[in-house]
Amino acid sequence: MDIQLIERLDALTHDDIACWNRLAATSMLRWEWMSSWYSAFQDDYQLLVLKLSHAGRCVGFVPWCLRKRWGGGDTICFLGSGKASSDHLSFLLDPDKRSAAVKAVAQWLLASSSQGSPSVGFKNWDSIEIEGVDASDETMSLFVAECQRLGMGVQNRSDEPCYAIKLPETLEDYVKQRSKSGRREIRKGLKLIDEGNIVIHHVTPDSFAEDWPVLVHLHEARRASLGGTGCFADSRFEQFLRQATEQLLKAGRVSFQVAILEDRPVAVELSLLDEHSVRLYQSGMDPEFQQMRPGAAILANLIRRSIENGLSEVDMLRGSEPYKERWLGQPTETLSLRLFHPKKSAKVRQTIVQVGATLKAILPIRSATH
Repeated sequence: MDIQLIERLDALTHDDIACWNRLAATSMLRWEWMSSWYSAFQDDYQLLVLKLSHAGRCVGFVPWCLRKRWGGGDTICFLGSGKASSDHLSFLLDPDKRSAAVKAVAQWLLASSSQGSPSVGFKNWDSIEIEGVDASDETMSLFVAECQRLGMGVQNRSDEPCYAIKLPETLEDYVKQRSKSGRREIRKGLKLIDEGNIVIHHVTPDSFAEDWPVLVHLHEARRASLGGTGCFADSRFEQFLRQATEQLLKAGRVSFQVAILEDRPVAVELSLLDEHSVRLYQSGMDPEFQQMRPGAAILANLIRRSIENGLSEVDMLRGSEPYKERWLGQPTETLSLRLFHPKKSAKVRQTIVQVGATLKAILPIRSATH
């Protein structure tokens, strides 16, 4: 197994990008998403992508970057981590080469940090932090097991679950599963659309530039009405999501809907499309129209269209917001993983992290008893 280190976005060829997207299991693993994220946040990270080849053929990529930490302790993480809240992160590997590729990556990590590393970043890393990993991901399980075998320290904890609506064959079958109030909610929302009170505008590549500000405005308006600030307050996040959305829209990988009432946008929904799933990523609503529940209408319409298009699930991603269970979202376990280099400095950091996690668990209990 040959491993090539990629430290610049332009070092990947068109064939490489085609291979990358062919192996990406979800839109959040596609090149458009991950390269857009790095372009926006690169001041805080160094690109450290691994390209894997076998017998001259591309068989995988490891989409990593390096985050510099004050006082040392450089950390490897996935592209799309942190602010983007990307879920279902994993390696992009040819299934037939998965086992050999995972072992090669783990062994390469240690060899590159101890013997004339091809990258200053890989030479100085002392931990790997991975968020949003599915507990059922066999690739990541194999990688962690191989890292442990090679002497790396491993910590894992349960993260917030992902929720997904498992779609039946018909909309009526889905509606029947809802509670009485839930059935009323979805039928009322669809009636508003079917009778023309709310018009659904589907954003296209041609209308994207005009429609994008609607998402930003309605998201921020909704967050402000709840006493907070939205994610678009960070200009880098908006740069990332705008670029990723525009590129994925052209690739047919985005559902971008705007609900319009009396010529006024009142709700918006942005989702990512995969072969069998639609993934709810971003939304917004005009608080002045909250009583009409335009957000429920636009979600009901998305569910209806997903069933009509033969999709098997609506993925609501990580987070335990109450509405997810109300709409019949079922939780699946996710993990946050930390792997530590066998060197002494990394072991010290592992101990510090363990102590911090223990204190974090104890202090709330003490506070509650005093």
